[in-house]
Amino acid sequence: MTFFAFFGVDKIHELFLQGRLDLKILAFVFNIFILVLLIISFLQITLRLGEQALRHLSSVQMLTEFITDLDDLKIMKNVHASQSERQIERLNDRYKSIIRVLPANSDSKWRRAKAALGIKERRK
Repeated sequence: MTFFAFFGVDKIHELFLQGRLDLKILAFVFNIFILVLLIISFLQITLRLGEQALRHLSSVQMLTEFITDLDDLKIMKNVHASQSERQIERLNDRYKSIIRVLPANSDSKWRRAKAALGIKERRK
């Protein structure tokens, strides 16, 4: 895209599209394309869609690992008290770090997610 912008619409028209398309139409289409690209880029930056999805996925992974650790702790029956205290402290630290990493959700997002889950459950 940058190449076309620096090369110039008039040069592109002159080299490739001179007999097929009017220069004004090509310039208009090119400007509309640039505007749409700018709007999409602005929305992506503003809404941070990819970043939010990535944060949610990493949060799910961290919670899964935490639950696995809790299951492992439950299986360990013959553990000395000092070892279990250290394990509990480590799990508490991990829990606190998970809470810090989790993306904040508004109440309205939570209600929408709950409603969507309810609809999905009813379809089964």
